[in-house]
Amino acid sequence: MSDDRGGHYNHSKCCLTTPPTRRDNLRRDDFSVAHRQRAAAPDMIAVTLREEIAEGVYAEGQRLPTERELCSRFGASRATVRDAISKLKHDGILFSRRGAGLFIVGSGNGHAFRIPPDAADSREDQAQIFELRMVIETAGAAMAADRWNDSDIKAIEDAVQSMEAALTDREAAIQADTAFHRAIAQATGNRYFIDFARLLDTSLRNNVELSYPPAAQDESVLAKNYMEHTAIYRAIRARDPDRARAAMLVHLTTAAEDAGLLPAPKGRQN
Repeated sequence: MSDDRGGHYNHSKCCLTTPPTRRDNLRRDDFSVAHRQRAAAPDMIAVTLREEIAEGVYAEGQRLPTERELCSRFGASRATVRDAISKLKHDGILFSRRGAGLFIVGSGNGHAFRIPPDAADSREDQAQIFELRMVIETAGAAMAADRWNDSDIKAIEDAVQSMEAALTDREAAIQADTAFHRAIAQATGNRYFIDFARLLDTSLRNNVELSYPPAAQDESVLAKNYMEHTAIYRAIRARDPDRARAAMLVHLTTAAEDAGLLPAPKGRQN
């Protein structure tokens, strides 16, 4: 079995500064219950720190509080805080110095692409995320069809099989569906595409859920989603970029239709 792109797939299966005042620290700590329920804790911590940096609570070049201090402030585990920090480093807002800690690069005032966690509450935002996915993921499916290696196609196949095994389990089906789209991004072999897909990760999960309304315990709904994903998988496995692109577009359009979130038509109002 080869693991190279285009390989054969075996189908047998600047200094320490004084921390912000208590008043400053309290400024962003009042998270709403709704947002806590709808967004992962790392995202909320990252958003809070990003806003404080933008408002000047932390100055450019200032050291961020230690991991332990952030854990105490947010009541979060080290893993959660590390995940939030990783997001800010990825966006170019923080950088690390060996043995010295994390420092502020800049304000992050809208220069880095991000989808705010509260987009999950907005039907307009979710419609636009569907539209973004129709552009990004159709291209990704075509690229994956051209470039997959053995581990890539195995991950996509595993996700499809997990969807099949979850035809009566909405939560398991959502997890498998999300894993399927992540695996396709990985199969493009383009690190920038993969990184961009990671930026969309939480929003992807929220968007995928819209394809599985609470009544989706109905096997017919889960079966339809499974069949659409199977069509995408088969096109990618067959190394047919055009068919993979078309199958992905059919799936995303159908999902947006089912959720009542088709993108705005031409000639929309200003």
